[in-house]
Amino acid sequence: MTNPLVSIIVPVYNAQKGLSRCLESICGQTYQELEIIVLNDGSTDDSLAICEQFRAKDPRIVVVDKENEGVSCTRNAGLVLAHGDYIQFADSDDALEPQMVEVLCRTARQTDADLILFGSYDDRYAPDGTRVSSTEVAPVLEGVYRGDPCPQLFPQLSAMSLVTRQLFRRRCIEEGSCRFTDYKIAEDALFFVSFYRQRPRCVVGIPDRLYRYRLRDDGSASQSYHPERLTDNFYLSDAVEAVAKSWGLENDPACRRAVNHSRVLDLQLGIKNVCLGPLSFRQRTAWLRQALRIPAVRAAVRDMPLQDARSRNDRIKLALLKVRLCAVVIALSSWNNRR
Repeated sequence: MTNPLVSIIVPVYNAQKGLSRCLESICGQTYQELEIIVLNDGSTDDSLAICEQFRAKDPRIVVVDKENEGVSCTRNAGLVLAHGDYIQFADSDDALEPQMVEVLCRTARQTDADLILFGSYDDRYAPDGTRVSSTEVAPVLEGVYRGDPCPQLFPQLSAMSLVTRQLFRRRCIEEGSCRFTDYKIAEDALFFVSFYRQRPRCVVGIPDRLYRYRLRDDGSASQSYHPERLTDNFYLSDAVEAVAKSWGLENDPACRRAVNHSRVLDLQLGIKNVCLGPLSFRQRTAWLRQALRIPAVRAAVRDMPLQDARSRNDRIKLALLKVRLCAVVIALSSWNNRR
């Protein structure tokens, strides 16, 4: 493989505070064969002006100014425009390490990878823009896996969520008609499920920390109330379980554990959501009790080991859910949301 062209897709919405840092990190990559697609999703701040300033300095940048449709539609518009051999997504308040694309393309040339997973940093910033902490995040797998690796890797792949921590072969995206859905939460993970469901032939994981993810304290979709989740909360874990069943993995212990983890994570996001909204305590508790009446949810809560929970707080909630102390879980979650 000669030097591949990489299309970097950057959706932008009211991102003037961090956008320059993001675009500087992309334009400053040590690897030059880039197509940089920056899509302004109806911003009302100075984001478009910043995009135009960078386009004037770097001919590799394509700027699209469009009406506000949300991040999923905006990323899909970028996919339509992309010509690269590979696709990399970036969020407008994050940043790339200078050698990121060079490392990924070298790996792609050496392995002919369809998918590359890599590590990152979770960065937290003070209000003045100073980085105050940085946590290394390892990839969910390392090594080169060829042939038909995805069923073997299902437990690891099903744990992935952010598409910014992966490099995708564009041909696989197009052959599988992979696109982002209209969901406001976990749209990244749903896209990834649609990608690995095709069973790409070469999956690679490398340990390099190459992407800097800015932790969002507020304003992100996961910190907002979404009334549609009251009636449609388990779409991600449904998709994950559908893949396991289609591959005949539903009785494999490791895969069953992965599906349970996805199901409980959906439940925890649903609990957080109802506690962010205008519902009364009684209504929130009623929603949780109704969710636990779903057989797949009830089984996942019962079977998931406490040590699989991501944090001490989640372990406490899971233990309470196992004994059906719904009101206590709602009270604890409501208190957490007010902190």
